[in-house]
Amino acid sequence: RFSPSQYDDLDHDIRLLLAGKVPAYQGHLAVAHHKSTGAQGGVGQAQYGVGWANQYKLHQKHTPEQFARGAALADRAALDDLDAKRAALRDILPDALANLPPGLLPGLLPDSGPPRGDAGA
Repeated sequence: RFSPSQYDDLDHDIRLLLAGKVPAYQGHLAVAHHKSTGAQGGVGQAQYGVGWANQYKLHQKHTPEQFARGAALADRAALDDLDAKRAALRDILPDALANLPPGLLPGLLPDSGPPRGDAGA
């Protein structure tokens, strides 16, 4: 275990990824912290060594190959989520554009193809 526990959640997510499951990200969730350790964790501060030791433990717990495999699954899940959101926007965008006042968005075409940066995807 990690103490203090700032690496427990990350370790849990890595273990989920290695089991083929994608952890859920709740971006709107607020978490109240009972103790502020941010400033105490800077280089030369009291908690710096503890944080470094926890990071070392985490890196010893999983191999580089496991980290790479977990990262690849997380990346794939993020891209799949982005693709699903793009598809949903493409379904509603033509109707939304049709209801805009003329000239509001000059040159914007509803069927403009994939966004730039998707070459070969």
